[in-house]
Amino acid sequence: MMSLIKSKTIKRMFVGLLPLAILFGMVCPVHIAQSVVPTTVSILPEAADGALTQITDGQSRNYATSHGYKDSTGTANAGRGTISYSTTGGNGVLTLDGVDLTTDNGLVTATGGNGDLEIVLVGTNSITSTKSTIAATSNNIKFSGTGTLTISQNTAGNAISTTTAGNIDFATTANIALKQAAGAAAVNSAANITLTNGNVSITQSGAADAITATGNVAIKDGNLDINQSTTNAALKAAGTFNMTKGAVMTKNAGATGNGIDATGTITISGGKIDSSITNANSTGVPIYSAENITISGASVKAMGSAGHSPYGISTVNGKNIVINKGSSIEALGNTNAINPANLTIDDTATWTAMAGQTASTATKLKETKGSEIVKAMAANGYDYIRLYNEVTLEPKSSTFDKYTASKEHTEITVSVNPNGSALSEIRLGNRALQVGRDYVLNYNGSDPVSVTLQVREFLEKLPVGRHVLTFSFDNGATADFALNVVDTKPEEKPVANQEDKLPKTGDETSILPELLLLTVGVFTIIIATKKKLLSK
Repeated sequence: MMSLIKSKTIKRMFVGLLPLAILFGMVCPVHIAQSVVPTTVSILPEAADGALTQITDGQSRNYATSHGYKDSTGTANAGRGTISYSTTGGNGVLTLDGVDLTTDNGLVTATGGNGDLEIVLVGTNSITSTKSTIAATSNNIKFSGTGTLTISQNTAGNAISTTTAGNIDFATTANIALKQAAGAAAVNSAANITLTNGNVSITQSGAADAITATGNVAIKDGNLDINQSTTNAALKAAGTFNMTKGAVMTKNAGATGNGIDATGTITISGGKIDSSITNANSTGVPIYSAENITISGASVKAMGSAGHSPYGISTVNGKNIVINKGSSIEALGNTNAINPANLTIDDTATWTAMAGQTASTATKLKETKGSEIVKAMAANGYDYIRLYNEVTLEPKSSTFDKYTASKEHTEITVSVNPNGSALSEIRLGNRALQVGRDYVLNYNGSDPVSVTLQVREFLEKLPVGRHVLTFSFDNGATADFALNVVDTKPEEKPVANQEDKLPKTGDETSILPELLLLTVGVFTIIIATKKKLLSK
Protein backbone atom coordinates (compact mmCIF):
# COMPACT_ATOMS: atom_id res chain seq x y z
CA MET A 1 0.00 0.00 0.00
CA MET A 2 2.79 2.40 0.95
CA SER A 3 4.63 1.69 -2.31
CA LEU A 4 1.48 2.47 -4.28
CA ILE A 5 1.13 5.81 -2.47
CA LYS A 6 4.77 6.66 -3.13
CA SER A 7 4.35 5.78 -6.81
CA LYS A 8 1.30 8.02 -7.15
CA THR A 9 3.12 10.84 -5.34
CA ILE A 10 6.12 10.65 -7.68
CA LYS A 11 3.82 10.70 -10.70
CA ARG A 12 1.99 13.76 -9.38
CA MET A 13 5.36 15.52 -8.77
CA PHE A 14 6.57 14.67 -12.28
CA VAL A 15 3.36 15.98 -13.87
CA GLY A 16 3.60 19.17 -11.80
CA LEU A 17 7.25 19.80 -12.64
CA LEU A 18 6.91 19.04 -16.36
CA PRO A 19 5.58 22.54 -17.36
CA LEU A 20 8.37 24.17 -15.36
CA ALA A 21 10.95 22.07 -17.17
CA ILE A 22 9.50 23.01 -20.54
CA LEU A 23 9.48 26.71 -19.60
CA PHE A 24 13.08 26.51 -18.35
CA GLY A 25 14.12 24.89 -21.58
CA MET A 26 12.57 27.73 -23.55
CA VAL A 27 14.30 30.38 -21.46
CA CYS A 28 17.64 28.58 -21.24
CA PRO A 29 18.09 26.61 -24.44
CA VAL A 30 20.69 23.92 -24.59
CA HIS A 31 23.79 24.95 -26.60
CA ILE A 32 24.58 22.56 -29.40
CA ALA A 33 28.07 22.60 -30.83
CA GLN A 34 28.21 24.12 -34.30
CA SER A 35 30.59 23.13 -37.03
CA VAL A 36 33.65 25.27 -37.71
CA VAL A 37 33.20 27.59 -40.69
CA PRO A 38 34.70 27.41 -43.14
CA THR A 39 34.45 23.65 -42.69
CA THR A 40 37.97 22.99 -43.91
CA VAL A 41 40.94 25.34 -44.24
CA SER A 42 44.10 23.92 -45.72
CA ILE A 43 47.45 25.68 -45.91
CA LEU A 44 50.88 25.06 -47.38
CA PRO A 45 52.28 21.79 -46.04
CA GLU A 46 54.99 21.22 -43.51
CA ALA A 47 54.89 17.50 -44.06
CA ALA A 48 57.09 15.52 -46.40
CA ASP A 49 54.18 14.28 -48.50
CA GLY A 50 53.59 17.74 -49.91
CA ALA A 51 49.82 17.63 -49.43
CA LEU A 52 48.08 20.71 -48.11
CA THR A 53 47.85 20.60 -44.34
CA GLN A 54 44.45 21.08 -42.73
CA ILE A 55 44.44 23.68 -40.01
CA THR A 56 41.72 24.02 -37.38
CA ASP A 57 40.63 26.55 -34.78
CA GLY A 58 43.51 27.69 -32.58
CA GLN A 59 46.23 26.07 -34.66
CA SER A 60 49.21 27.74 -36.37
CA ARG A 61 52.12 26.83 -38.61
CA ASN A 62 55.57 28.35 -38.38
CA TYR A 63 57.54 28.33 -41.61
CA ALA A 64 60.79 29.40 -40.05
CA THR A 65 63.92 28.96 -42.11
CA SER A 66 65.34 26.48 -39.67
CA HIS A 67 62.17 24.40 -39.83
CA GLY A 68 61.47 24.41 -43.55
CA TYR A 69 58.70 22.69 -45.45
CA LYS A 70 58.25 20.36 -48.41
CA ASP A 71 56.64 21.04 -51.77
CA SER A 72 54.56 18.52 -53.72
CA THR A 73 57.66 16.84 -55.09
CA GLY A 74 59.10 16.34 -51.64
CA THR A 75 61.74 19.01 -52.19
CA ALA A 76 62.65 20.94 -49.07
CA ASN A 77 62.27 24.73 -49.23
CA ALA A 78 63.20 27.42 -46.80
CA GLY A 79 60.55 29.89 -45.72
CA ARG A 80 59.58 32.15 -42.89
CA GLY A 81 56.58 33.55 -41.11
CA THR A 82 53.56 32.18 -39.31
CA ILE A 83 50.04 31.30 -40.40
CA SER A 84 47.41 30.94 -37.67
CA TYR A 85 43.69 30.15 -37.77
CA SER A 86 40.79 30.89 -35.45
CA THR A 87 37.03 31.09 -35.64
CA THR A 88 34.87 33.93 -34.40
CA GLY A 89 31.24 34.83 -35.03
CA GLY A 90 30.78 31.90 -37.37
CA ASN A 91 33.65 33.04 -39.61
CA GLY A 92 37.17 31.82 -40.12
CA VAL A 93 40.08 34.19 -39.47
CA LEU A 94 43.42 33.35 -41.07
CA THR A 95 46.37 35.54 -40.08
CA LEU A 96 49.45 35.86 -42.29
CA ASP A 97 52.32 37.21 -40.22
CA GLY A 98 55.57 37.91 -42.08
CA VAL A 99 55.10 34.97 -44.47
CA ASP A 100 57.71 34.57 -47.23
CA LEU A 101 57.23 31.38 -49.25
CA THR A 102 57.83 29.90 -52.70
CA THR A 103 55.77 26.86 -53.57
CA ASP A 104 54.24 24.82 -56.36
CA ASN A 105 51.13 24.51 -54.18
CA GLY A 106 48.49 27.04 -53.39
CA LEU A 107 48.84 28.76 -50.05
CA VAL A 108 45.26 28.59 -48.74
CA THR A 109 42.24 26.55 -49.76
CA ALA A 110 38.94 26.90 -47.92
CA THR A 111 35.93 24.67 -48.54
CA GLY A 112 32.46 24.18 -47.10
CA GLY A 113 30.45 26.16 -44.60
CA ASN A 114 28.66 29.44 -45.04
CA GLY A 115 30.96 31.82 -43.23
CA ASP A 116 33.54 34.26 -44.49
CA LEU A 117 37.23 33.59 -44.66
CA GLU A 118 38.91 36.72 -43.34
CA ILE A 119 42.59 37.03 -44.11
CA VAL A 120 44.39 39.37 -41.72
CA LEU A 121 47.69 40.79 -42.95
CA VAL A 122 50.43 41.44 -40.40
CA GLY A 123 53.87 42.66 -41.42
CA THR A 124 55.29 41.99 -44.87
CA ASN A 125 54.02 38.89 -46.68
CA SER A 126 55.30 37.54 -50.00
CA ILE A 127 54.15 34.37 -51.78
CA THR A 128 55.29 32.89 -55.09
CA SER A 129 53.02 30.09 -56.30
CA THR A 130 52.32 27.94 -59.34
CA LYS A 131 48.75 27.11 -58.33
CA SER A 132 45.87 29.30 -57.23
CA THR A 133 47.38 31.03 -54.22
CA ILE A 134 44.29 31.90 -52.17
CA ALA A 135 41.09 30.07 -53.12
CA ALA A 136 37.72 29.54 -51.44
CA THR A 137 34.74 27.37 -52.29
CA SER A 138 31.33 28.45 -50.94
CA ASN A 139 33.01 31.19 -48.89
CA ASN A 140 33.52 34.91 -49.16
CA ILE A 141 37.07 36.22 -48.86
CA LYS A 142 37.77 39.40 -46.98
CA PHE A 143 41.18 41.01 -46.54
CA SER A 144 41.92 43.13 -43.47
CA GLY A 145 44.87 44.21 -41.33
CA THR A 146 47.64 46.76 -41.74
CA GLY A 147 50.35 44.59 -43.29
CA THR A 148 51.23 44.03 -46.95
CA LEU A 149 50.83 41.13 -49.34
CA THR A 150 52.63 40.40 -52.61
CA ILE A 151 51.58 37.42 -54.73
CA SER A 152 53.58 36.30 -57.76
CA GLN A 153 51.55 33.83 -59.82
CA ASN A 154 53.84 32.16 -62.32
CA THR A 155 51.69 29.44 -63.91
CA ALA A 156 48.04 28.55 -64.33
CA GLY A 157 45.88 29.61 -61.44
CA ASN A 158 44.44 32.76 -59.92
CA ALA A 159 46.21 34.81 -57.31
CA ILE A 160 42.88 35.27 -55.46
CA SER A 161 39.69 33.42 -56.39
CA THR A 162 36.30 32.25 -55.21
CA THR A 163 33.80 29.75 -56.60
CA THR A 164 30.12 29.08 -55.95
CA ALA A 165 29.02 32.69 -55.43
CA GLY A 166 31.86 33.75 -53.17
CA ASN A 167 32.53 37.50 -52.84
CA ILE A 168 35.94 39.17 -52.53
CA ASP A 169 36.29 42.29 -50.39
CA PHE A 170 39.50 44.28 -50.10
CA ALA A 171 38.86 46.01 -46.78
CA THR A 172 42.45 46.32 -45.61
CA THR A 173 44.37 49.57 -45.29
CA ALA A 174 47.43 47.70 -46.50
CA ASN A 175 49.08 47.41 -49.89
CA ILE A 176 48.28 44.31 -51.95
CA ALA A 177 50.38 43.74 -55.07
CA LEU A 178 49.47 40.95 -57.51
CA LYS A 179 51.85 39.92 -60.29
CA GLN A 180 50.00 37.59 -62.62
CA ALA A 181 52.06 35.87 -65.30
CA ALA A 182 49.77 32.87 -65.64
CA GLY A 183 46.92 32.51 -68.13
CA ALA A 184 44.30 33.30 -65.53
CA ALA A 185 42.90 36.41 -63.85
CA ALA A 186 44.75 37.87 -60.90
CA VAL A 187 41.41 38.31 -59.09
CA ASN A 188 38.54 36.02 -60.09
CA SER A 189 35.23 36.14 -58.22
CA ALA A 190 32.24 33.91 -58.80
CA ALA A 191 30.14 36.74 -57.36
CA ASN A 192 31.10 40.33 -56.51
CA ILE A 193 34.35 42.22 -55.96
CA THR A 194 34.52 45.23 -53.64
CA LEU A 195 37.35 47.62 -52.89
CA THR A 196 36.51 49.18 -49.54
CA ASN A 197 39.92 50.58 -48.60
CA GLY A 198 43.65 50.22 -49.11
CA ASN A 199 45.77 49.99 -52.22
CA VAL A 200 45.56 47.15 -54.74
CA SER A 201 47.95 47.03 -57.68
CA ILE A 202 47.89 44.38 -60.42
CA THR A 203 50.41 43.63 -63.13
CA GLN A 204 48.78 41.27 -65.63
CA SER A 205 50.96 39.64 -68.27
CA GLY A 206 49.01 36.39 -68.58
CA ALA A 207 46.33 35.94 -71.24
CA ALA A 208 43.29 36.81 -69.14
CA ASP A 209 41.42 39.74 -67.64
CA ALA A 210 43.29 41.24 -64.71
CA ILE A 211 40.10 41.44 -62.61
CA THR A 212 36.95 39.54 -63.48
CA ALA A 213 33.67 39.14 -61.61
CA THR A 214 30.63 37.05 -62.46
CA GLY A 215 28.64 39.66 -60.55
CA ASN A 216 29.33 43.32 -59.81
CA VAL A 217 32.45 45.37 -59.13
CA ALA A 218 32.16 48.20 -56.59
CA ILE A 219 34.81 50.80 -55.70
CA LYS A 220 33.85 52.42 -52.38
CA ASP A 221 37.26 53.88 -51.50
CA GLY A 222 40.95 53.14 -51.80
CA ASN A 223 43.15 52.92 -54.86
CA LEU A 224 43.13 50.36 -57.67
CA ASP A 225 45.99 50.36 -60.19
CA ILE A 226 45.97 47.87 -63.10
CA ASN A 227 48.62 47.41 -65.78
CA GLN A 228 47.35 45.01 -68.46
CA SER A 229 49.64 43.90 -71.29
CA THR A 230 47.45 41.23 -72.95
CA THR A 231 44.50 41.40 -75.33
CA ASN A 232 42.05 41.14 -72.43
CA ALA A 233 40.31 43.72 -70.26
CA ALA A 234 41.95 45.37 -67.30
CA LEU A 235 38.67 45.09 -65.36
CA LYS A 236 35.72 42.97 -66.47
CA ALA A 237 32.35 42.88 -64.69
CA ALA A 238 29.62 40.57 -65.96
CA GLY A 239 27.28 42.68 -63.83
CA THR A 240 27.56 46.38 -63.01
CA PHE A 241 30.46 48.69 -62.21
CA ASN A 242 29.77 51.21 -59.45
CA MET A 243 32.16 53.76 -58.01
CA THR A 244 31.46 56.25 -55.21
CA LYS A 245 34.93 57.19 -53.98
CA GLY A 246 38.62 56.45 -54.36
CA ALA A 247 40.79 56.24 -57.46
CA VAL A 248 41.04 53.74 -60.31
CA MET A 249 43.84 53.74 -62.88
CA THR A 250 44.02 51.27 -65.76
CA LYS A 251 46.61 51.04 -68.53
CA ASN A 252 46.04 48.53 -71.29
CA ALA A 253 48.95 47.80 -73.61
CA GLY A 254 47.26 44.91 -75.41
CA ALA A 255 46.10 44.94 -79.02
CA THR A 256 42.35 44.73 -78.36
CA GLY A 257 41.62 44.82 -74.64
CA ASN A 258 39.32 47.37 -72.98
CA GLY A 259 40.06 49.26 -69.81
CA ILE A 260 36.87 49.11 -67.70
CA ASP A 261 34.39 46.71 -69.32
CA ALA A 262 30.93 46.04 -67.87
CA THR A 263 28.02 44.04 -69.24
CA GLY A 264 25.70 45.95 -66.94
CA THR A 265 25.47 49.65 -66.19
CA ILE A 266 28.39 51.84 -65.23
CA THR A 267 27.66 54.39 -62.50
CA ILE A 268 30.42 56.75 -61.39
CA SER A 269 29.16 59.07 -58.65
CA GLY A 270 32.46 60.10 -57.09
CA GLY A 271 36.19 59.53 -57.08
CA LYS A 272 38.63 59.63 -59.97
CA ILE A 273 39.14 57.31 -62.96
CA ASP A 274 42.10 57.43 -65.33
CA SER A 275 41.76 54.72 -67.98
CA SER A 276 44.00 54.70 -71.04
CA ILE A 277 44.89 52.50 -74.02
CA THR A 278 48.66 52.71 -74.31
CA ASN A 279 49.12 50.50 -77.39
CA ALA A 280 49.17 52.83 -80.41
CA ASN A 281 47.59 50.14 -82.61
CA SER A 282 44.97 48.95 -80.13
CA THR A 283 41.26 48.98 -80.88
CA GLY A 284 40.40 48.79 -77.19
CA VAL A 285 38.04 51.24 -75.48
CA PRO A 286 39.01 52.79 -72.11
CA ILE A 287 35.47 52.73 -70.64
CA TYR A 288 32.80 50.49 -72.17
CA SER A 289 29.34 49.32 -71.12
CA ALA A 290 26.66 47.31 -72.86
CA GLU A 291 24.14 49.35 -70.87
CA ASN A 292 23.82 52.99 -69.74
CA ILE A 293 26.68 55.07 -68.30
CA THR A 294 26.06 57.78 -65.69
CA ILE A 295 28.77 60.14 -64.40
CA SER A 296 28.04 62.48 -61.49
CA GLY A 297 30.48 64.47 -59.36
CA ALA A 298 33.50 62.50 -60.55
CA SER A 299 36.66 63.05 -62.54
CA VAL A 300 36.88 60.69 -65.52
CA LYS A 301 39.73 60.47 -68.02
CA ALA A 302 39.28 57.97 -70.86
CA MET A 303 42.08 58.23 -73.40
CA GLY A 304 41.90 55.77 -76.26
CA SER A 305 44.59 55.12 -78.83
CA ALA A 306 44.62 58.18 -81.10
CA GLY A 307 45.10 56.10 -84.19
CA HIS A 308 42.85 53.11 -83.64
CA SER A 309 40.60 53.21 -80.54
CA PRO A 310 37.16 54.07 -81.91
CA TYR A 311 35.89 55.61 -78.65
CA GLY A 312 36.97 56.94 -75.30
CA ILE A 313 33.67 56.31 -73.47
CA SER A 314 31.13 54.12 -75.23
CA THR A 315 27.83 52.28 -74.97
CA VAL A 316 26.06 50.07 -77.53
CA ASN A 317 22.58 49.08 -78.66
CA GLY A 318 20.92 52.45 -78.26
CA LYS A 319 22.03 53.01 -74.67
CA ASN A 320 22.58 56.42 -73.07
CA ILE A 321 25.39 58.41 -71.47
CA VAL A 322 24.43 60.96 -68.81
CA ILE A 323 26.89 63.57 -67.52
CA ASN A 324 25.70 65.50 -64.46
CA LYS A 325 27.14 68.67 -62.96
CA GLY A 326 30.11 68.37 -60.67
CA SER A 327 31.82 66.15 -63.25
CA SER A 328 35.05 66.44 -65.15
CA ILE A 329 35.48 64.55 -68.43
CA GLU A 330 38.47 64.09 -70.69
CA ALA A 331 38.09 61.62 -73.52
CA LEU A 332 39.74 60.70 -76.80
CA GLY A 333 38.64 58.32 -79.56
CA ASN A 334 39.47 57.82 -83.20
CA THR A 335 35.79 58.07 -84.19
CA ASN A 336 34.04 59.69 -81.21
CA ALA A 337 35.45 60.70 -77.86
CA ILE A 338 32.02 60.03 -76.30
CA ASN A 339 29.81 57.53 -78.11
CA PRO A 340 26.22 57.12 -76.85
CA ALA A 341 22.93 56.68 -78.63
CA ASN A 342 21.77 59.70 -76.61
CA LEU A 343 23.93 62.12 -74.68
CA THR A 344 22.41 64.04 -71.76
CA ILE A 345 24.38 66.84 -70.12
CA ASP A 346 22.99 68.68 -67.11
CA ASP A 347 22.31 72.14 -68.53
CA THR A 348 21.90 73.74 -65.08
CA ALA A 349 25.67 73.71 -64.61
CA THR A 350 28.29 76.08 -65.95
CA TRP A 351 30.44 74.01 -68.28
CA THR A 352 33.83 74.87 -69.68
CA ALA A 353 35.10 72.99 -72.70
CA MET A 354 38.69 72.99 -73.85
CA ALA A 355 40.05 71.85 -77.17
CA GLY A 356 43.23 69.85 -77.45
CA GLN A 357 46.49 71.56 -78.24
CA THR A 358 46.56 69.92 -81.65
CA ALA A 359 42.96 70.72 -82.49
CA SER A 360 42.45 72.32 -85.87
CA THR A 361 38.70 72.85 -85.79
CA ALA A 362 36.10 73.26 -83.08
CA THR A 363 32.50 72.22 -83.58
CA LYS A 364 29.46 72.07 -81.34
CA LEU A 365 28.37 68.87 -79.63
CA LYS A 366 24.63 68.97 -79.02
CA GLU A 367 23.08 66.94 -76.25
CA THR A 368 19.46 65.81 -75.98
CA LYS A 369 18.25 68.89 -74.05
CA GLY A 370 19.49 71.13 -76.79
CA SER A 371 22.57 72.52 -75.06
CA GLU A 372 25.80 72.77 -77.00
CA ILE A 373 29.35 72.29 -75.85
CA VAL A 374 32.63 72.60 -77.70
CA LYS A 375 33.99 69.50 -79.35
CA ALA A 376 37.54 69.62 -80.64
CA MET A 377 38.58 67.79 -83.77
CA ALA A 378 42.30 67.20 -83.86
CA ALA A 379 44.37 67.70 -86.98
CA ASN A 380 44.89 64.00 -87.57
CA GLY A 381 41.20 63.27 -87.44
CA TYR A 382 40.68 61.80 -83.99
CA ASP A 383 38.05 63.20 -81.67
CA TYR A 384 39.03 64.82 -78.39
CA ILE A 385 36.92 66.52 -75.76
CA ARG A 386 37.73 68.07 -72.40
CA LEU A 387 34.71 69.09 -70.40
CA TYR A 388 34.59 70.21 -66.82
CA ASN A 389 32.24 71.97 -64.45
CA GLU A 390 33.36 75.37 -63.20
CA VAL A 391 35.33 75.21 -59.96
CA THR A 392 34.44 77.69 -57.21
CA LEU A 393 36.11 79.29 -54.18
CA GLU A 394 34.35 80.74 -51.15
CA PRO A 395 35.18 83.48 -50.36
CA LYS A 396 36.79 84.80 -53.54
CA SER A 397 38.77 87.49 -51.70
CA SER A 398 39.90 88.44 -48.20
CA THR A 399 42.07 90.90 -46.25
CA PHE A 400 45.03 90.23 -43.98
CA ASP A 401 46.30 92.87 -41.55
CA LYS A 402 49.97 92.74 -40.58
CA TYR A 403 49.10 94.64 -37.34
CA THR A 404 49.07 91.93 -34.67
CA ALA A 405 46.33 93.64 -32.60
CA SER A 406 43.93 93.65 -35.55
CA LYS A 407 41.05 91.19 -35.86
CA GLU A 408 42.19 90.58 -39.43
CA HIS A 409 45.60 89.37 -38.27
CA THR A 410 44.54 85.74 -38.53
CA GLU A 411 44.73 82.72 -40.80
CA ILE A 412 42.43 82.70 -43.81
CA THR A 413 40.36 79.66 -44.79
CA VAL A 414 39.13 79.27 -48.37
CA SER A 415 36.47 76.65 -49.14
CA VAL A 416 37.07 74.73 -52.38
CA ASN A 417 34.40 73.16 -54.57
CA PRO A 418 36.40 71.29 -57.22
CA ASN A 419 33.33 69.84 -58.98
CA GLY A 420 34.83 66.46 -59.65
CA SER A 421 38.43 67.58 -60.07
CA ALA A 422 41.31 67.64 -57.60
CA LEU A 423 43.41 70.57 -56.38
CA SER A 424 46.89 70.22 -57.81
CA GLU A 425 48.65 73.41 -56.65
CA ILE A 426 48.35 77.03 -55.50
CA ARG A 427 50.61 79.67 -57.04
CA LEU A 428 51.50 83.23 -56.19
CA GLY A 429 52.82 84.51 -59.49
CA ASN A 430 55.66 82.18 -60.48
CA ARG A 431 55.96 80.74 -56.98
CA ALA A 432 54.26 77.48 -56.04
CA LEU A 433 53.04 77.49 -52.44
CA GLN A 434 54.12 74.57 -50.30
CA VAL A 435 51.42 72.52 -48.63
CA GLY A 436 52.10 72.05 -44.93
CA ARG A 437 54.14 75.26 -44.72
CA ASP A 438 52.35 78.05 -46.60
CA TYR A 439 48.94 76.40 -46.31
CA VAL A 440 47.23 73.28 -44.98
CA LEU A 441 44.52 71.15 -46.55
CA ASN A 442 41.37 70.46 -44.55
CA TYR A 443 39.61 67.18 -45.29
CA ASN A 444 36.12 65.71 -45.15
CA GLY A 445 37.04 62.06 -45.08
CA SER A 446 39.58 61.68 -47.89
CA ASP A 447 38.37 64.71 -49.86
CA PRO A 448 40.07 68.12 -49.36
CA VAL A 449 37.29 70.68 -48.87
CA SER A 450 39.17 73.84 -47.85
CA VAL A 451 42.58 75.50 -47.69
CA THR A 452 43.92 77.42 -44.68
CA LEU A 453 46.61 80.04 -45.37
CA GLN A 454 49.14 80.14 -42.53
CA VAL A 455 49.98 83.39 -40.71
CA ARG A 456 53.64 83.27 -39.71
CA GLU A 457 54.81 81.00 -42.48
CA PHE A 458 53.11 82.86 -45.33
CA LEU A 459 50.78 85.81 -44.69
CA GLU A 460 53.10 87.85 -42.47
CA LYS A 461 55.86 87.63 -45.09
CA LEU A 462 53.78 89.23 -47.84
CA PRO A 463 54.29 92.94 -48.57
CA VAL A 464 51.41 95.39 -48.25
CA GLY A 465 49.30 95.42 -51.40
CA ARG A 466 47.04 93.22 -53.54
CA HIS A 467 48.06 89.65 -54.32
CA VAL A 468 46.36 87.04 -56.52
CA LEU A 469 46.57 83.35 -55.62
CA THR A 470 45.79 80.96 -58.49
CA PHE A 471 44.22 77.61 -57.54
CA SER A 472 44.93 74.99 -60.24
CA PHE A 473 43.10 71.69 -60.65
CA ASP A 474 44.02 68.44 -62.38
CA ASN A 475 41.38 68.91 -65.08
CA GLY A 476 42.97 72.14 -66.24
CA ALA A 477 40.56 74.44 -64.43
CA THR A 478 41.80 77.42 -62.41
CA ALA A 479 40.26 79.83 -59.92
CA ASP A 480 41.73 83.08 -58.55
CA PHE A 481 41.66 84.27 -54.96
CA ALA A 482 42.33 87.97 -54.28
CA LEU A 483 44.30 88.71 -51.12
CA ASN A 484 44.61 92.30 -49.86
CA VAL A 485 47.45 92.80 -47.35
CA VAL A 486 47.30 95.95 -45.16
CA ASP A 487 49.10 97.30 -42.09
CA THR A 488 46.95 99.39 -39.74
CA LYS A 489 49.55 99.76 -36.97
CA PRO A 490 49.29 103.36 -35.58
CA GLU A 491 52.25 105.77 -36.17
CA GLU A 492 54.39 106.41 -33.08
CA LYS A 493 54.66 110.23 -32.11
CA PRO A 494 57.90 111.47 -30.35
CA VAL A 495 57.59 112.46 -26.64
CA ALA A 496 58.50 116.17 -25.86
CA ASN A 497 61.26 116.99 -23.20
CA GLN A 498 62.92 120.11 -21.63
CA GLU A 499 65.74 120.23 -24.12
CA ASP A 500 63.24 120.46 -26.93
CA LYS A 501 61.98 123.75 -25.38
CA LEU A 502 65.39 125.55 -25.64
CA PRO A 503 66.27 127.50 -28.74
CA LYS A 504 68.40 125.47 -31.08
CA THR A 505 70.47 126.23 -34.12
CA GLY A 506 68.11 127.20 -36.80
CA ASP A 507 65.36 127.98 -34.26
CA GLU A 508 63.20 130.84 -35.51
CA THR A 509 62.41 132.13 -31.94
CA SER A 510 63.37 135.96 -31.57
CA ILE A 511 66.19 136.83 -29.05
CA LEU A 512 65.81 140.66 -29.31
CA PRO A 513 64.11 141.16 -25.91
CA GLU A 514 66.93 139.32 -24.15
CA LEU A 515 69.57 141.54 -25.90
CA LEU A 516 67.79 144.76 -24.89
CA LEU A 517 67.63 143.71 -21.27
CA LEU A 518 71.31 142.82 -21.32
CA THR A 519 72.28 146.21 -22.83
CA VAL A 520 70.24 148.16 -20.27
CA GLY A 521 71.81 146.21 -17.48
CA VAL A 522 75.37 146.97 -18.73
CA PHE A 523 74.68 150.72 -19.07
CA THR A 524 73.11 150.84 -15.61
CA ILE A 525 76.23 149.33 -14.12
CA ILE A 526 78.53 151.79 -15.98
CA ILE A 527 76.52 154.89 -14.87
CA ALA A 528 76.41 153.72 -11.32
CA THR A 529 80.18 153.20 -11.29
CA LYS A 530 80.85 156.70 -12.68
CA LYS A 531 78.64 158.38 -10.05
CA LYS A 532 80.46 156.60 -7.31
CA LEU A 533 83.84 157.76 -8.59
CA LEU A 534 82.74 161.45 -8.92
CA SER A 535 81.38 161.54 -5.42
CA LYS A 536 84.84 160.86 -4.11
